[in-house]
Amino acid sequence: KLTELTDKYNLAGYESSEQDYILKKLSALQWPVTGLLTALCIFFTALLFHRKKQNPEYKATTISYLSFGLLVLLFLSINFFSPEPRAVISRNDAILMNGPSAASGVYAPAGYGNLVTIRKEKDVWVQVSFNGKSAWIKAWQLRKV
Repeated sequence: KLTELTDKYNLAGYESSEQDYILKKLSALQWPVTGLLTALCIFFTALLFHRKKQNPEYKATTISYLSFGLLVLLFLSINFFSPEPRAVISRNDAILMNGPSAASGVYAPAGYGNLVTIRKEKDVWVQVSFNGKSAWIKAWQLRKV
C-alpha cells in the first residue's frame, strides 16, 4: 500500500530495507537490553572479584572474556541501535540547498510529503539525506517523525 501511495504522489524517501526494520525493532528494545547487559556485566565482574578474593591463584579467563564481550555488546547497544531520525517535508515550496546558507546553490526543489533522513542541525538549517545525497533545508520546513 505504501509503495502504491508513494508512486501515486511521486514521493521519495519511503523505501525501507530489512536493516531498517531490524534497527527499528532493536531500538524499541534498546533500554531493556542495555539494562540487562549492564546487570550481567556487574554480576560477572563481581563474581570475578569474589573468586579472585577467595583464591588469588584463580585464573578467570572465561569470566573475563565473557565480561569483555558483554561490555562490547553494551557499547554497541547504546551507540548503534538507535535508528537515524527522519522528517517529512511539510511545505510544497521547500528547496534543498547545497549548503547551510541562502547564498549556497540550489540542490533541488523538494515537495510536500517527501521523507528525509536527518544528519545534523546548524542554526536554522538541517542537513538531510535525500535520494542518497546530502542537502540542507530550513528546519521549519520539516516535521520530525
